[in-house]
Amino acid sequence: SICCPTPAENPCTLCPDGATAGEDYAPFGGAEDTTTCKEMIDSVKVYETGSEYCEAYQGYESFCCPTPLENSCTICPDGATAGEDYAPGADSEDPTTCKEIIESVKAFETGTEFCELSEGYESICCPTPAENPCTLCPDGATAGEDYAPFGGAEDTTTCKEMIDSVKVYETGSEYCEAYQGYESFCCPTPLENSCTICPDGATAGEDYAPGADSEDPTTCKEIIESVKAFETGTEFCELSEGYESICCPTP
Repeated sequence: SICCPTPAENPCTLCPDGATAGEDYAPFGGAEDTTTCKEMIDSVKVYETGSEYCEAYQGYESFCCPTPLENSCTICPDGATAGEDYAPGADSEDPTTCKEIIESVKAFETGTEFCELSEGYESICCPTPAENPCTLCPDGATAGEDYAPFGGAEDTTTCKEMIDSVKVYETGSEYCEAYQGYESFCCPTPLENSCTICPDGATAGEDYAPGADSEDPTTCKEIIESVKAFETGTEFCELSEGYESICCPTP
């Protein structure tokens, strides 16, 4: 009955006009269920119309082929400018893309609580260009575009990504002001006597990560650049000199 089911005399039909939300749309992807609308539509055909199973599946039509509303909820009318395949919740293991979010909200009326909450995605999926964009590190990421300041805390966001992401905020806004503190990591102000370790470079290899065994991906190159934000003679600089025996050991 499972591997070779008897064909139904009157097969259950889900979304007779097709999956208008997209055949590859997985309504419950955020719950780690990757079943697509097309797969749902095909799977119910083994059940008889009017059966308990068929009736239960009819509820999925609101996700896969929602009935057009008089005034359906609309977000990002010009599309997902951040990228249709961009998944805002990927860091939380939610693979739902901006395209899928934009399509799914159409099943709700404008003005409903769900629609109003969904409008928050516009700042992520189709942010309005700022009139006076927030600027971080105007001369670039001197510490390195690929440098991830908080890599040791499992945050792989690079300086380049930070610099690009703040452009959606207005200069002088609360968010812009909050991000300015990252300049001390990504483009630190040159000091009169900045801390220097391994003056001849990382002879052990620029990509060598001393703390890799402890899941700290920070490389010797990144360490050498980051200590330049501190003055020579400070406690942090003196502690950092310990990396010389690892990143540029004396022959």
